[in-house]
Formats: sequence, structure tokens, C-alpha cells
Amino acid sequence: DNSPTDIHKLVCVSTRRMPSADSQQQNALYKDFAAFQSVYPEVKDALNLAITKVLRERPADPFSFMAKKLREFNEEFKIEKAMKSQAATKIQSRGRGMISRKKANQVKDQQEKDQAAAKIQSLGRAKRDKTRVKGIRQQNMVWLNETFKKLDPQNIRVVQAISVIALVSGDDSAIDALDLPDRILKVPPKYSAMFERIHSQLREEPDKELSWYDFALLFELDKQAADQAQKEAAAVRIQALGRKKRDKKKVKDLKSTRAQLDEVEEEGLLGYTVNQAETTQPVDVQARQAAETRARLSRPET
Repeated sequence: DNSPTDIHKLVCVSTRRMPSADSQQQNALYKDFAAFQSVYPEVKDALNLAITKVLRERPADPFSFMAKKLREFNEEFKIEKAMKSQAATKIQSRGRGMISRKKANQVKDQQEKDQAAAKIQSLGRAKRDKTRVKGIRQQNMVWLNETFKKLDPQNIRVVQAISVIALVSGDDSAIDALDLPDRILKVPPKYSAMFERIHSQLREEPDKELSWYDFALLFELDKQAADQAQKEAAAVRIQALGRKKRDKKKVKDLKSTRAQLDEVEEEGLLGYTVNQAETTQPVDVQARQAAETRARLSRPET
């Protein structure tokens, strides 16, 4: 589409062989074209390639040949530019995809960790709740069995309905007449809620005698649960007896040590053996043990 004159001007500018006429106009054109090439360096490359083709092939009509080559180079450049743009877009898309997948995986991992932590915490709470409920149930069973024994002071393994009525009546004077220990008067909430029903049930039969299973059934314990309550109460009593025995032994040992110390002090041999008392040589070990014993005995007994 370019005329031979225009092609001639381009060739002259690209090869820097300027005509002598109209030098100012040509110089201005050269500067503009040089500035254009600085912005679009591919134009310079296209011109150099076109001129190289002309010099190699030396066509009959070099200007038409050169114009054709420039158009071909222009199409190739457009295609290459489009391909580069597509490649850049594809790379950017792939990069965004990798970043998105990485973030998604991180979110997924965090969610899985949070779910695992929540599950562990839930299992821990369930375990603690189960232990707490088991402990409360054990305490309730022990209270029920101990109450039955306190209402049966003669140990005939039956309690009078009138005594149970007094316990569940809420009448302070009737409860005081039973002479129950404080631990029995601290009724578990589960059983205190049953008092009104039990009172109504036994009020019609005040002379009835209740066995342990009858008494447990009033508090909604079947035979199997009643047997378990007896076992729990027996275990608690065994533990209490063990603690009592250890405490007695500890008190006995302290009394024996105190008696030995008093005997030594009365003889005036504290810190000395008989031979050392004569030579006034102290026994450091015995003196230290005696001081430790006095310090221990000076503390209040628990």
C-alpha cells in the first residue's frame, strides 16, 4: 500500500543516508522516526529484516517486495504478540490458580485441624462429664445406703415407714428426733425431689416395715441398683476405716516419740550418750534428731 516514494524515505531513514535537499525536513523526520523506534523497537527490526531480504534476493521491484515483506513481518509480529499475550495470560492464570489452590488447601487444613481440635475437646468434655456423673451417682448411692443404716440403729435390716415419713416430711422437729448426722441431712437434690411423692405413698401405711430393697425402690432403685449401692457404700466404709487406722498409727507413733523425748530430757542426757555425758562430748546426730522431733510435736495434730 505504501508508494515507492514513501519506501524510499523509510529506507533512507533506516540507513541514515539523508538526501541533501530539504535537510531540515528530513532531519525532523529522522528524529520523529527515531523516537518512534525507541517506543516500538520491533519496527526497526522489521525494516532491517526487509532490507536484508531485498539485498539477498535482489527482486526486480525492490520497493513492492519490501512493502510485501513489511506486511508479512507485521502479521507475524501481531501473531507473536498475540501468542505472547496468551502465554502471559495463561501463566498469570496458572499462577492465580496455584495461589488459589494453596489458599484453599491451607483453609482446608485449618478447618480439619479445627474440627480435630473440636472433636478432641468434645471427647474430653464427654469424658469429664461421664466421670462427674458417675461420681454423683456413686455419692447418691452411698448416701441412700448410709441413710438406711442410720434409720436402722438396731441393725435388724428393716426400717419403719414412720421414720422414713419423718425424714421426708420436712418437719424440723420430726427430723431432729431421728438424731441423724449432718452428712445424712445433706440430701442429694435428686432424692429431695422425690420426698413429696414418698411422703404421700407411705402416709397411708405408717406401720409398714421396709427392707433395704423396699427402701431403695422408694427412691427408684431396682434390685440390681440397690446391690450396687451396697457395694459402693461398703467400699467407702473400707476406705474410711483404712484412713482411720493410718491416723491412729500416726498418733500412736507421735505419742511414743514424745514419751521417749520426755524420758531423755528427764535423765538430762539430751544430745549425749552416757559415756559422752561424762566427757561432755555432744552427739550431733542425736541432738539434731531431738530438735526435729520437738519441732514436729509442736505442730498441731490433724
